[in-house]
Amino acid sequence: MPKSRLQRALRGLGVLCGSRPVAVITVAFVFSVVCTLGALRMTIQNDPQKLWVPPTSTSAKQQAYFDENFGPFFRIEQLIFHFPNGSDDNDLITAPLLAEVAALQHRIETTAVEVDGRNITLDDLCFRPIPDKGCLVESPMQYWRNNVSLLATDPDIKLTVVCQTTHPLNNPQNTTFLAHAKAWEAQVFLNTSFSSPSGLVVERMAQRSVEDALTVETQQNAFVVVLSYGVMFVYVALALGNARDPVRSRFGLGLWGILIVLFSMGIAFGTFVGLGFYSPF
Repeated sequence: MPKSRLQRALRGLGVLCGSRPVAVITVAFVFSVVCTLGALRMTIQNDPQKLWVPPTSTSAKQQAYFDENFGPFFRIEQLIFHFPNGSDDNDLITAPLLAEVAALQHRIETTAVEVDGRNITLDDLCFRPIPDKGCLVESPMQYWRNNVSLLATDPDIKLTVVCQTTHPLNNPQNTTFLAHAKAWEAQVFLNTSFSSPSGLVVERMAQRSVEDALTVETQQNAFVVVLSYGVMFVYVALALGNARDPVRSRFGLGLWGILIVLFSMGIAFGTFVGLGFYSPF
């Protein structure tokens, strides 16, 4: 019967491993290390577009065509202002509230961040429709030419519950510019304080926001994995062994169980990466 043959095969394997433990452990360890070496070539992919858009898809091909002929699209930085309760009764477009919007916009546009010994401001990163002229900023304040004094003297201000500002930045395929842009986004655009006496709140969406969210989620998942293995180790040591007797405590069993799982992951990663199969993370 197939079941009997399987039983005999597994029994033979057990006898072989049990009669030559040193040789079996040595071969398994060397095999695991060799296969895991391929993981040294593994790269972590956290670009949302490359994570979620297959390179052979129509969208990816169309974007590649656009980037090749017109240059990469802008890095988009948005500020969205609203009241926390979302009520339509709140009139957001008033002179005092727009003055608060203008104040935050001004601080973001004038604050510098130091990167590699150089002060980086919005002027170094922004898109300029006219060379050597001002940055393009899409904001309600454009109607008043970004002048708070003109805003204060305008008697006709409309009713709305949400407004936003958009700062399009250049996006050349340049690692130095990318590092400067990400540093400015993190330390200026996403970090500039805003406090409104009227209760107005601001939501920020930078080009790096999705990537940052993926990084945070990955770190949280890593903590959960480490915690689960720690709990498994304690469970094996206490539930299957004798905590009062070090010889029968089964700490070694729990430790080897964790090492087997880690080596199995390393073999999977190393083998597929070594063969040229890449999986985004």
